[in-house]
Amino acid sequence: MKDYRTEVIVKKLPVSRLVTYLDPKTSNEACKKCTNYNNDWSCPPGQPDPFEYLKPYQDAYLIAVKIHYSEELRERIKTPEGMDWVRRNLFQKVQLHLQVILLELEKQYPGSLSISTCLLCKRCARLDDLPCRHPEDQRYSMTCLGFQFTRLLEEELGIKLQWFDNKLPEYQVTVSSLLCNQEE
Repeated sequence: MKDYRTEVIVKKLPVSRLVTYLDPKTSNEACKKCTNYNNDWSCPPGQPDPFEYLKPYQDAYLIAVKIHYSEELRERIKTPEGMDWVRRNLFQKVQLHLQVILLELEKQYPGSLSISTCLLCKRCARLDDLPCRHPEDQRYSMTCLGFQFTRLLEEELGIKLQWFDNKLPEYQVTVSSLLCNQEE
């Protein structure tokens, strides 16, 4: 039996509505508690002003991938180490696949830009005080730009986040966006 299955949910909304979910100050404070803070080029500090970053775009396609974990996996994974294994080997695999798809979509729709967690390198060059190895493909995550992720998911996609609470949740969600100006 497979350990997980994915469900993709897509919604188009105007960027003018998307920016109503921005709260960079609150988000940046929360980011300081994350292990990626100042250790990853796609994370704070140093991210662009989100309002300026989004200004050139008219529409956003929110793309959520809900990763449903099998009951068998949820029964097997009971330790923090096991949950870390799931994050690194299953969740990030789905995130990386989504990032590759978004980069391909950018090529198909000139002028578009994706917002997605950057997972291109096993070890970010920022850890070694070096510039990004793939600046043309590096993207910022929605949370690092300051989106109020929980509210955005609930109000726009009808998804309630589940958290690790000494056990693997039924599902986790990764969300990205494709920004564009083209009428579809």
